[in-house]
Amino acid sequence: MGEMASGMAHELNQPLTAIATNADACIRLTESQKIDIDRVNDVLEIISKQARRAGGIIQQLRNFVKKELPDRSLVNLNDLIKEVLILTRHGLKNDSVKLDIQFDENLPEVYAHHIQIDQVILNLVKNAIEAMSNNDYEDKLLTIKTSVTENNEPMVMIADNGPGFTEAMRDTLFTPFITTKQDGMGLGLSISEGIITEHGGKLFLDKKSDKGATFKFTLPTQS
Repeated sequence: MGEMASGMAHELNQPLTAIATNADACIRLTESQKIDIDRVNDVLEIISKQARRAGGIIQQLRNFVKKELPDRSLVNLNDLIKEVLILTRHGLKNDSVKLDIQFDENLPEVYAHHIQIDQVILNLVKNAIEAMSNNDYEDKLLTIKTSVTENNEPMVMIADNGPGFTEAMRDTLFTPFITTKQDGMGLGLSISEGIITEHGGKLFLDKKSDKGATFKFTLPTQS
């Protein structure tokens, strides 16, 4: 129960932090002499989406207590990635992270829980941004690619060019409460792996990566 509570706190922290950050940005925008209404509306839309995300996470907890399965629907992974990039655009800009996006436009849809898979992608993207925090100004590249495996399963790849992981670190990446971050809880990857596994897919670190870290996950298509 303690691990579950810590996990829920970790998951709720992300949308709540996004709400607070964007609310502060909205206040600054409205205090400026020339208010950009379109920009304010964009920020308010992000706040609204993150509030709904927080509500969805709380609903997951309710479903867990009631032993109910979360509602699933057909999901386009390319669209989920685009949503996450909108959410993280300020962090990407502030950290001078360059993007290399490669979408397979013929990617099959998956039958999944929208908020859960969205959270997995967000966790991986934020981890990648943080991993490159000590890179030189001109040397921060986040690569996101979607493709189809030989088994006709959609696959998402998220790669950074940060320091990567040692062999010892790789062995405990998905272990709860073990983290390399000074203020981390060590739950992001563990929770993400659990979500993907529960959906019948696989989340793994590509050990063939020459530099940085490359995470991939696959999901089965609707049968």
